[in-house]
Amino acid sequence: MGYSHDYAVSLALTLVISFLMTEIGSRYQLYRVQTRMLPSVWLFAAACLPAFHPFHYSLLGTFFLAASYFMLFRSYQVVQPVFIAFYTFLMLSLGSLFVPHMLLLAPFYVWYQIAFMRSISLRSMFAAIMGLILPFWFWLGWILVREDSTALIRWWTRLVNINMGGVDAFLHPAPPMFAFYLLAVLTVWMSVYYVRHSFDDKIQIRMYFYVFILQSLLLMAYGIVVDASTALPMLLLSISPLVAHYFLLRTTWTSLVVFILTLLSFVAVNL
Repeated sequence: MGYSHDYAVSLALTLVISFLMTEIGSRYQLYRVQTRMLPSVWLFAAACLPAFHPFHYSLLGTFFLAASYFMLFRSYQVVQPVFIAFYTFLMLSLGSLFVPHMLLLAPFYVWYQIAFMRSISLRSMFAAIMGLILPFWFWLGWILVREDSTALIRWWTRLVNINMGGVDAFLHPAPPMFAFYLLAVLTVWMSVYYVRHSFDDKIQIRMYFYVFILQSLLLMAYGIVVDASTALPMLLLSISPLVAHYFLLRTTWTSLVVFILTLLSFVAVNL
């Protein structure tokens, strides 16, 4: 019955991310019916995972990742998405200030624009590069004014220090790792399900979900290799649209069993 700034900030970020996910689901019509299943999956899972409750810098990265999804999807088949590309990569770059390895997602975002959004152009490529550079440009200016590069050196050390420490945690799990195991299982199950039944959706919707699938697989690999605790909220963000799609539109006995097992698993993780 106490109060904590960490918990309050974490709750506020979780709610803001929920609002962004609601906007993504409704504006881009990810589902064939009117629903609030997407934010419901996110909020239920966040409530059941104790790692989300105190503030962690990865939640800030998750917020900017959600904003980058929102901007990326706006570029679908836009002829010259200059401003959209700029803001998409700006969000990714801002997120990398808190989770440095988010910067490694930039080449994949270029691929998403080429293969899925079908909106790449020379002008948008330059805009994307400017979006990536801008936060660091201002940061370097601040460093020159302060004459203190300690924070930048720490950031660079975190970026290049991929010491495979997550592999040992994955092979010898502690209780917090069980939540990551659960999301990893859901990632594989939901990805296979959607690829097998993707033609039930329109082409545009399929492109959006293919982005979520690839992002989920990348973040799952990042969690296994590097740091599961940092990857956890970003993986949940990316897999939630697929989980919502499965539970909302799949009407089989198997989906009912998976639904019940998923609920019980999330509750068990919280114990």
